[in-house]
Amino acid sequence: MQWINVLSRHHKEWINIVRSFGECPLAEDIVQEMYLRIHDANSGEKAVINDEPNRAFVWVILKNTFITYEKEKTRIQKVSIDELNYLCIEESEPEKHEAISKIDQKLQLELSKWHTYDRELFKVHTLKGKSMREISNGANISLSSIFNTLKNCKTRLKQKIGEDYLDYKNQEYDRI
Repeated sequence: MQWINVLSRHHKEWINIVRSFGECPLAEDIVQEMYLRIHDANSGEKAVINDEPNRAFVWVILKNTFITYEKEKTRIQKVSIDELNYLCIEESEPEKHEAISKIDQKLQLELSKWHTYDRELFKVHTLKGKSMREISNGANISLSSIFNTLKNCKTRLKQKIGEDYLDYKNQEYDRI
């Protein structure tokens, strides 16, 4: 890990390079990310040659890290203050939260009555998001068996809690 000592001696230089890209407030973070990238890629030998930093290599890593940061920045979803106020209002609806809690309890009670195979298959499909084909390939169970089991599970749930779910959707919380 001698390469980190060589690179860290030029830390201010790396920060100035990042600032030249146009990023001032987070220049320090981008330089730290550069150190991590070099470490994760086991590229210390490329970053330091003969106890001197390979400035071209470091510049490329800094530039790539900066570009990655800029791309990530555009993916961040910004929320307006008005939406936050709406969320606060929504949190103040205890009837709604109580209704969903009741539906969840009924769901868990119904699932506990099922055969283990049905329950676990349903959980893998719905909670873990596995497709029927993925389950079929991984568990060596026929696709038609998985399809029929899941279809029957969904039918049972509709019979047991379907009415309550419709009441919830229609905001008739007192009927649940």
